[in-house]
Amino acid sequence: MIRRLRRWALCVAGATALAAAARGAAPPGPATAPPAAAPPAATAPPGAAPPAATPAPPPGAAAAAAPSKRLGPPDLRDQFQNAEKALRKADAALGGHDAGRVSLLLQRADEEILKFEEGSGLADFVRETGAARQAAAADDLTTADRAVRRARAASASLGDYSVARSAEVSYRAALAAVGDRSTVEFLAALDAMEAAVRAPLLIDRLHAARAAITRARSAMVRNDFPAGRKEVAAARTGLDGVTYLGTLSRSCYAFLAASELLHDRATLTARDQIQKGLHDLATAKEIAPPTDLEDIAAVHDQVVGIYKRINHPVEGDPGALSAASSRLDAVRQRQR
Repeated sequence: MIRRLRRWALCVAGATALAAAARGAAPPGPATAPPAAAPPAATAPPGAAPPAATPAPPPGAAAAAAPSKRLGPPDLRDQFQNAEKALRKADAALGGHDAGRVSLLLQRADEEILKFEEGSGLADFVRETGAARQAAAADDLTTADRAVRRARAASASLGDYSVARSAEVSYRAALAAVGDRSTVEFLAALDAMEAAVRAPLLIDRLHAARAAITRARSAMVRNDFPAGRKEVAAARTGLDGVTYLGTLSRSCYAFLAASELLHDRATLTARDQIQKGLHDLATAKEIAPPTDLEDIAAVHDQVVGIYKRINHPVEGDPGALSAASSRLDAVRQRQR
C-alpha cells in the first residue's frame, strides 16, 4: 500500500512539472530571490481587493473633446427641426404633472439647440470676421485675406439663414479690395458680408432660447408649472426669431434672383423663385412682430401682383422685385 502511494505521488509530481514546462514556467521548486535591482513586490493584506484597473474613457469621450463637425445645409435644417420638435414635446409635457419628465425633455431640447449652434459655423464666422477686421485695421491685408476666406467657409452652411447672394458678392468684393490694397473697400465689403449673415443676432436668439430653457428647468425643481410654461414660451420665441430671420433672408434672396432672371427673360425660373419667396414670406407673416407686418404685407401684395402677370411682365417688374427685396432686407437689418 505504501509503495502504491509513493508511485502515485511521483506520477502527480511529474505531471505537474510537465504542465509547468508546457506553460513556459519553471517546475515547482525552491523560490529564488528577485534581482537586487528590482524592488520587492508589495504584499496585500489578507482579504484586500486587487488594485482597480484604470477605467477606459467612456465611448464618445474623444469625440466630445474634439470640435464639433460642421453640418451641411440639409443636416443643419434637420437639426433645427429636431430642436423645435424637442421643445414642443417639453411644452406639451407641461400640461401634465410630472416635473421630472418635463425637465428631461427640456434638457433634450437644450442639447438639440446646442448641436445646431455648434454645427452651424456661426461662432466661427463671428471669430473670423472679427480677425479680418482687426487685421485690416492694422493694415495687414494678407492676414485679413486669410481670415475672410475662413469666414466664408464658416458661412457655407448658413444659406437658409442668410442672404446668400449678397454674402457671396460682398466676399468677392473683399478679395478684390485685398488685390487693390484698399483697406477702406475691404472694410466696407466686410460690413456687407456681416449684414448678409447677421451671425451675432442669430447667436443671441439661440442663447436666449437656451437661457429660457435653463430657467424653465429651475422652475421644474420648484414644481412651478406656471413659471415653466412662461419660460418655455420664451424659449420658443427665441427659436421663432431664428426662423423669422431665415424666412426674411430667403425671401430677399428669392426676389432678388427673380428680378435678375426676369430681366433676362428667364420667366419660368423667375416664377419658381417668386413662389419660393412668397412661401417663406407667408411663414414670416405668421411670426412677425407687429412693427414689421405693414412692410411684409406691402411686399407680399406687390410680388403677388407681379407673379399673376409673370407670363406677360411689364417693363418695371424686375425693378419692382429688386425693390421688394431691398425693403425686406431693411426689415432684416432693423432686427435686434
